[in-house]
Amino acid sequence: MFPDSESLVMHLTAALLSSAGIQVLKKLKANGLGSPNTVGVFSKSAVLAVAGVDLGEPVTMINRTLEVDTSQPRDHTGRYPATGRIIEKYHNVNHIVVVLGHRDSGELNVITCFPSAQTTQQSIGTITSDKQDIAELEFGIHTLVDIDKNIVLYW
Repeated sequence: MFPDSESLVMHLTAALLSSAGIQVLKKLKANGLGSPNTVGVFSKSAVLAVAGVDLGEPVTMINRTLEVDTSQPRDHTGRYPATGRIIEKYHNVNHIVVVLGHRDSGELNVITCFPSAQTTQQSIGTITSDKQDIAELEFGIHTLVDIDKNIVLYW
């Protein structure tokens, strides 16, 4: 989904430095050790910050799929045989999704971090402006957070 690991680290860093990211980190700490509750950030701030590093370059994600040969018969699992070719489709990123928890030891656990080409309305049903992130302090409850600062990444 991210074009490379450097892009992933940059987006994750920016999402955690955003106002919404700071809110979810505080909530995660307040949940206490051993809490099964997770928190999330839907971050446009991260996209803006990474775009600021590579001026003029749109922030893109890659969907990779294995090409199959539909002219051949399906195998015993019902799948067509693979050709071995990977098909890549590039999309502009709308926001970054980060879900966090912590381990019993207190270590931060990044459960997932991925880019989304969909808007937040399309993906989770919450409308945001171009200048709003979402802090999910409790699962399914979305708090709009205005993007109030520019995150500068030095890479």
